[in-house]
Amino acid sequence: MGSGLLLIYFIYGLAFWAMGLAVLLESGRAASPHSLYWLSAFGLLHGTHEWLEAYLLAARSLGTTLPSWWEWLRLGLLAASFACLSAYALASLKQAPLSLRKRSWQFALTALASLWVLVALGSAYRQPPVPWVALLDAASRYVLAIPSAVLASLAMWSASQRDQSQNRPAMAANLRLASLGLGGYALAQLFVHRLPWFPANLVNQESFLSLTGIPIQAIRAAMAALISMGLLRAMQAAEQERQSQLAAAHRARLAVIQQQDTLRRDLLRHVVRSQEDERARIARELHDEVAQLLSAFTLQLRALRLKLKRADTAQLLNRLEELARQMSQSLYHLVRDLRPSHLDNLGLVPALKFILSQEYGPKGLEVTLHVTGTARSLKGLVDTALFRVAQESLTNVVRHAQVSQAVVEVHYDIDRVTLRVCDQGRGFDPAAEFSPPRGWGLAGMRERVEALGGQLILRSAPTQGTTVEAAVPLGPDRWEESSNE
Repeated sequence: MGSGLLLIYFIYGLAFWAMGLAVLLESGRAASPHSLYWLSAFGLLHGTHEWLEAYLLAARSLGTTLPSWWEWLRLGLLAASFACLSAYALASLKQAPLSLRKRSWQFALTALASLWVLVALGSAYRQPPVPWVALLDAASRYVLAIPSAVLASLAMWSASQRDQSQNRPAMAANLRLASLGLGGYALAQLFVHRLPWFPANLVNQESFLSLTGIPIQAIRAAMAALISMGLLRAMQAAEQERQSQLAAAHRARLAVIQQQDTLRRDLLRHVVRSQEDERARIARELHDEVAQLLSAFTLQLRALRLKLKRADTAQLLNRLEELARQMSQSLYHLVRDLRPSHLDNLGLVPALKFILSQEYGPKGLEVTLHVTGTARSLKGLVDTALFRVAQESLTNVVRHAQVSQAVVEVHYDIDRVTLRVCDQGRGFDPAAEFSPPRGWGLAGMRERVEALGGQLILRSAPTQGTTVEAAVPLGPDRWEESSNE
């Protein structure tokens, strides 16, 4: 029997220690951790008490004499643990409905008054004399253990009802399980050691053992395991709920970010389209009005030359004609840079060929163009975005690469078109920070491509050259958009 009781005490203490540690960890994540601190203290103190009880039992069975203060230490742990349980119950009942709080206080006061009367009568008329340790052990269970366990059971039951109303069935079911365990634990505390006064002379550990053949410590250990299992499962359900809430919040945040990103892309697409439309309008007006005026001005100068024969006048007219010719050329380059007509009329590849020969050839840059796949005109913003990427990349080659050769590749797939601009120049570190306005050209290319759902990849390293690659998808929506342009 002694070894079996030692095992029961070990399991008994282990259940409460596991509960105390788990509740202590949970208190760091709970919204109102104060009541959980008291519950954790109860579990740790009460588990220590049961292990000390097992130690004292083993010492007595071996005939070892221990100082009397060991029993007083055990008694102090017992009283302190139930005081912590009472503090937990009172702190938790603050959140309970008013009617339950009133009933709980009425019960606690009635139970305390009744048990105090029993303890006082028993201690006053104890025959024969009872050791104070045994008397105070019974008093602690009657006065502290039973009321605090019942109040804690009511507090957990109220919490389970609250969780049930908040549609948290797993939490509610496990808290009800822990509440039932605390209720059973309160009843088990009625069975103290046999004392020569009521009710301990009738309801005690020895009578329970003789009646059932089971030590009351086994029932208490079973209730402790039930309490611990209910609380551990409730905390597991709370953790799962927190994880679900965190995942939901993360999904909501991602949805907001995606919505903002979509809005940003739509806005940028609208800005780019408006910008290109404005470029085209200005180019048309310059070509149709200002260029024609310059042409008329040149014709009038020639007519004036025929009428005026003076040498100084002829020199002035020559100067005016030269200025008119330079203005015409500047206007032509301005119109071309604003919106190349080849891009609108013929598509990306002819426009690239045109600027390679007319713009970058005269600047000393020899560019090789490779086109793979079936070249086709992609009206709308796709051709424009890729053209601007090529234009900006080649301009960077002229300004920074310190080479005279570059390669432009255009690859047409069924579902995407890819533009690649490569050079073997000085290169740079893409991760380096650029002071404005440096870096704005790269940022502008990236924004243009990403606004169309594409991706811009930049590969470069010092002395290793630079490759700019832009890939734009050509899904059904892109064709529909293109057809509407």
